[in-house]
Amino acid sequence: MKILDKYILKNVFLPVVFCSYTLILLFLIADVFDHLSEILSNKTPILTVLRYYSLLIPYAFSQTISWAMLLGCIYVFTTFTKHHELVAMKATGLDIVAIATPIVFTGFCLSIITFIINDRVVPPTFRLSQEIKEAYIKTDADQRMEQTIENITLLTDNAQFYVKSMDTKTNEISDVRVHYLDEAHDVAKRIVAKKGTWNNNIWTLHQVSIYDLDAQKRIIGEPHFYPERTFPNSPVRPQDFISANKSQMVQSINEIKATAKRLRRNGLDDRSEQVDYHDRIANPWMNLIIILLLLPFLARTNVRKGMVISIVLCILVVFGYTVVNAFVLALGKKGILAPVISAWAAHALFAGTALFFMKEANH
Repeated sequence: MKILDKYILKNVFLPVVFCSYTLILLFLIADVFDHLSEILSNKTPILTVLRYYSLLIPYAFSQTISWAMLLGCIYVFTTFTKHHELVAMKATGLDIVAIATPIVFTGFCLSIITFIINDRVVPPTFRLSQEIKEAYIKTDADQRMEQTIENITLLTDNAQFYVKSMDTKTNEISDVRVHYLDEAHDVAKRIVAKKGTWNNNIWTLHQVSIYDLDAQKRIIGEPHFYPERTFPNSPVRPQDFISANKSQMVQSINEIKATAKRLRRNGLDDRSEQVDYHDRIANPWMNLIIILLLLPFLARTNVRKGMVISIVLCILVVFGYTVVNAFVLALGKKGILAPVISAWAAHALFAGTALFFMKEANH
């Protein structure tokens, strides 16, 4: 490795690490202030609190690393510009590709690390942190707080439950599908209901259709229709749907893929899981694309006088990048875009735009 490459790599690595550390710390501090009253009122042991926040660190890293990359690279380029180092590098005949290679390499490695942490470390640690939070930190009032959760899949030993949405305050569920499985794990009975309510520890489903199925998932006999039907022996409670939704928030790629396969095999909509699967692969590359977006703005030798404007433009472009990515992901989950297109569209668009304007950084 060239001496210049080592110098650039060192100047990039340390600011990114420092920014990542700072943002993770701020993330944890914000969570502390958010739950401080609950921690004090519930007299949560200090070791339990420390364990909760140590388990939250991988999740905090996954949520902040892209912004750490942005801030770290902005610091590096502003320092190079301030001390005329970019001018000196270009004066020796180096173009922006040669100068940016160590920085791009850092982004590439960080994207790989982020992918591994998101897939292998975050799911188990985040789930355990939420279990600690539910058991020792959150109050009953917090747990009853009104909110709506969507697209819940719950699996039991002999059944699969899919709920389109649930109001956690009233415990009302909508667009319910229940698949009862036989010993071979094939669907033997399907129940479809418009909505369901929970009263006196009993589920009551409304506008219910019940179908008996054979091994090829063909309907046996005539379907049974009921305006309303109760299920007093159901092993599933509202809290089970809430817990299932939280576990779905952070899953490994294999878990997402398996969930999508189960839904598809049983005739359920798996678009959301397909989008999540492709997004889990595409999202870590945001670290690399952010670097490419910065170069046309900050790696120009004539940018010194307008450095503040360039930094603001960089932040706005990256913010727009995240907004567009969230928008196309939503389109994918609505079925307007194919899952793979919705997951990669924003990344491809902004990476292509950055490469197109890359020549501007040579001036």
